[in-house]
Amino acid sequence: MTIFSTIILFFCGSIASTVIAQDRCKCESDSAMAENIKCNPTLLKNGTRIYYQFDCDSIWLVHESTNGKKKNIFSTTTEYYGYHFRLDYYLVKEYSHSLLFSHNCHPNLPCDYSLLDKDNGEKLEDFDQLNDQLIYNSTEAGNDFIIYFKDSIPSGITLLYIDSGKKYSFSIDPERFNSNGRSPAFQFEEPILNKKRQLLILPYRYLDNSKNERGVEKRDKIVIDMKKYHP
Repeated sequence: MTIFSTIILFFCGSIASTVIAQDRCKCESDSAMAENIKCNPTLLKNGTRIYYQFDCDSIWLVHESTNGKKKNIFSTTTEYYGYHFRLDYYLVKEYSHSLLFSHNCHPNLPCDYSLLDKDNGEKLEDFDQLNDQLIYNSTEAGNDFIIYFKDSIPSGITLLYIDSGKKYSFSIDPERFNSNGRSPAFQFEEPILNKKRQLLILPYRYLDNSKNERGVEKRDKIVIDMKKYHP
């Protein structure tokens, strides 16, 4: 087979996959659904695809492997399809062997996150609002790590390198993240990654109740020397 023939076959396969995906995305009684739910396939670096499908009753996300095997990795009813972009699975980042999705994002709560195997769509780990809240996930290329609280009553944070699976734990003062009624993840401000010095700085706010009941808002930071904690 010539290179030209191979390119033509790949191109035709891509078009066919797109047509099939679009064909299964319709609800004749509610045409607005197509405006909220896009069914164009996302081609991943390992050759697998993910794409949404829907009908008048359900919405589901399909993982299609390189051999054509399909797996529904998420499904829900159409009741809240107008909030599809916040409530349903959204691809945040593609790693070497896995995919990180956000979902269930409410205005006053942090999103839930799920890590899935890129080859077969199997779920590897969940980071939810009540337990392992995600603090940091960079969308930059080359940053293959995330940071999350390691329990529901925060006593520490965990640095997880996605591709290697290596984890490092760091202690924190639980009183600073369990006394103001806010979600602990929302206490963090924009993280700073100093690539030159290889430092990850996590600034956060907390209430100091040592002098009065209402407390005084203060700022502090967690500094992680990435040279010491490598994948």
